[in-house]
Amino acid sequence: MKKAGLVIGTLILLLVPFFVFFGPALKNFTLNSNDDISAKIVVKEFQESPKKKRKQNTWSSSIFSGTPTGLLGHGSNNNLIYSLNTRSILFLGFDYPLGTFLMLCILTFTSLLVFKIEPLLAIVGSLLVAFNVNYIVLTEAGHQTKIWVVSCFAMLIIGLLLCLKRKLVLGFILVALGTCLAIMFNHIQMVYYLGLTFIVFVITYVISLIKSPDYSFKFLFQGLFVALFAAIIGAGANFAQLYSSKTFSEDTMRGKPILSSEKNEKPSSSSQVEGLDWNYAMSWSNSTPDLLSLFIPRIMGGSSNEEIPSDSETAKLLKQNGAKKKKDGTYQAPMYWGDMPFTSGPYYLGMLSLFLFVLSFFVIEKKYSFSFLAAITTICLISLGKNAEFLNRLLFDNLPLFNKFRSPNSVMNIVPAFFAIPGLMALNTIIQSKEKPTFKKPVVISAIIAAGICLLVWLFGPLFLTFTGEQDARYQAEIIDVFINTRKAIMKADCLRSLFFTIALALVIYAFVIKKITNKNMMLCLLFVITLADLWLVNRRYIDEDSWTRIKKTNSEFVKRPIDQQILSLEPKGRGFYRVLDLSINTFNSNSSSVFHNTIGGYHAAKLQRYQDMIDYHISKFNMPVLNMLNTKYIIGQKQQLQVNNQALGNAWFVKGVRYVETPNEEIRSMSDSSFNPQNTAIILKNEFEDQLKDIKVGDGKGDIKLSYYEPGYLEYTSNSNSNQLAIFSEVWYGPNKGWKISIDGKPTEMIRANYILRGLSIPKGTHKVVFSFEPEAKGGWISTLCSSLILLSIFGSIGWNIKSAISKIKD
Repeated sequence: MKKAGLVIGTLILLLVPFFVFFGPALKNFTLNSNDDISAKIVVKEFQESPKKKRKQNTWSSSIFSGTPTGLLGHGSNNNLIYSLNTRSILFLGFDYPLGTFLMLCILTFTSLLVFKIEPLLAIVGSLLVAFNVNYIVLTEAGHQTKIWVVSCFAMLIIGLLLCLKRKLVLGFILVALGTCLAIMFNHIQMVYYLGLTFIVFVITYVISLIKSPDYSFKFLFQGLFVALFAAIIGAGANFAQLYSSKTFSEDTMRGKPILSSEKNEKPSSSSQVEGLDWNYAMSWSNSTPDLLSLFIPRIMGGSSNEEIPSDSETAKLLKQNGAKKKKDGTYQAPMYWGDMPFTSGPYYLGMLSLFLFVLSFFVIEKKYSFSFLAAITTICLISLGKNAEFLNRLLFDNLPLFNKFRSPNSVMNIVPAFFAIPGLMALNTIIQSKEKPTFKKPVVISAIIAAGICLLVWLFGPLFLTFTGEQDARYQAEIIDVFINTRKAIMKADCLRSLFFTIALALVIYAFVIKKITNKNMMLCLLFVITLADLWLVNRRYIDEDSWTRIKKTNSEFVKRPIDQQILSLEPKGRGFYRVLDLSINTFNSNSSSVFHNTIGGYHAAKLQRYQDMIDYHISKFNMPVLNMLNTKYIIGQKQQLQVNNQALGNAWFVKGVRYVETPNEEIRSMSDSSFNPQNTAIILKNEFEDQLKDIKVGDGKGDIKLSYYEPGYLEYTSNSNSNQLAIFSEVWYGPNKGWKISIDGKPTEMIRANYILRGLSIPKGTHKVVFSFEPEAKGGWISTLCSSLILLSIFGSIGWNIKSAISKIKD
């Protein structure tokens, strides 16, 4: 009972700082992050449209002329752990972002306790994992799913370690549950990177045992088998979701190309390569100095909108030019000068992570310390992307799925737990040792190494770093000189602050090993306070009072512009009857105009490859026949002037003829011909729809077909003609057999594809009701249910066994 009280008390101690840091979230404030707003805009369409007839929220008409949404997580309801509303439980009932960090802390703390880490040390470790600056930066940017996924990584690492230590039941539970949650939270790129890192970890671990003949490889392979089996069960719990994701991804920019390269033409985009184009995928690649921001936050300037002191040269320049101060009196400026196009902040882990990690090489078994080092080295090399092409090009061209992911720097999201856990193992060993003075030398050497890194960068950084980057080309030489001086100053200041915290932390641990501090809890509380101060001060640069907006004001992007009001006044039937091309925004990277209109542009992480092809070949080149067939009735100019396109073809029309082509390349290029008139002629790929074409009869194009009812993912049309007709719809084709159910007067039928991207349907003469309903199936749901049941049974069975054992001990 006393131990349970200690655990609960220490957990409360851990959670209090997060309630303070994210306190505004409790007062009806929220973070105004761009990615979060983009997601809310797509959801807003579902929330405001009627829900009379659609069965699922899996198709959005608001962006890219219509696109699947939600298919990456489709089928998750078959996972019983998902059905238990696990995320909300772990959030303790709080919303993002506070709830996210509470979950991150709880999962990490619980896993460390299972690993027999001292409760107060588990609190310190959870702080290191959860409160690192990179996760705060991700939060500010709105990358909540990434943080949900990495919340499970300490659990997975510890689960693997338990399996290797022959704690097979606990290891199985942590690996299975951690895998289940990580995949369920739906950022597969992070899970993939962790799996790749685990392979390196295990290989290094096995190699380290070759020189240990006394170790039983039988037990090693037992542990690895249990860990692998647990991971398979955890993945199986999400089988339906994974199957849906795989099926959908095949049609996105991450799938195989539809178009083939011409002879002697080097592939230059995702339209011509399987997966992503190398240059596109590697846009966000770290440079080597970026990695040092793990310990010196502003070695590369910090962020592209960095908070700088009011007495700096750049702040004085900004003040002279009328820049607005933040509430704390500081200014913001583009201080980041690395290779990435921009960044929201550094990867800073806190100096305790570095110090304890170095210490682990002197304290814990080498098979662990070197395995963690190999894992971290792998993470850093992958994060370098194009700057470590010798490795990443090899992986990109040969490793399955590797070329499906972009932004290699995001692999750094998994590094905090790999740094923290070996250090915690080391300090836990020291705490439990009866010969603490024997660790004096390792503590001193570790302090010298950690402090030495800070001093070396402080002394030699200005000599070897340029403090200028490609993004500086936008500014005049005089301004760049001012930026350089400020960048040097803040880098040197952060070197000294890191040095200060290293010395403070080392003194506390040294005092403990020489028994000047005799109470382990006092030592751990001092470490907690110093580490909290270290991380808090840097985190406040990226989330502070200015970052929060009252929830009523977060709809600033949802306020109608005069141009929006003008369009809406012209369209009483609603957004389903027209589309907008907005050139006043970043057309293909922003959802802002999709708040009120169905648009030609937008932003989505998984864009359909066919639509990207249309952007590359036609839309970006302002091909008006193509814009007309997409029902682009309104064009907003760069200065928000409105152009009404009276040539837009509407929601559907009958064509007079068909032009058959032999290849996808011919199909898409045919729309560049001056003779192309989508109102009269449909272009159809003959070999793909040969069987269906036998029954298609093209009429005279006369008659009437209109959209009579609209919901996202559910469309009803009324058709009236005196002869059989081929109807073309200004809706994006997604198929075949990918979820669209089509019926004429209630009788199922099939659509074909026309003009590379649109839907076509043969409609008999007379008056008919045509219905399109998007109802994708979640296949393999029974596998998800079975595997998630096994995980729950193992958890409850273990709890029951431990309760029974505890009762037996009490009776004895």
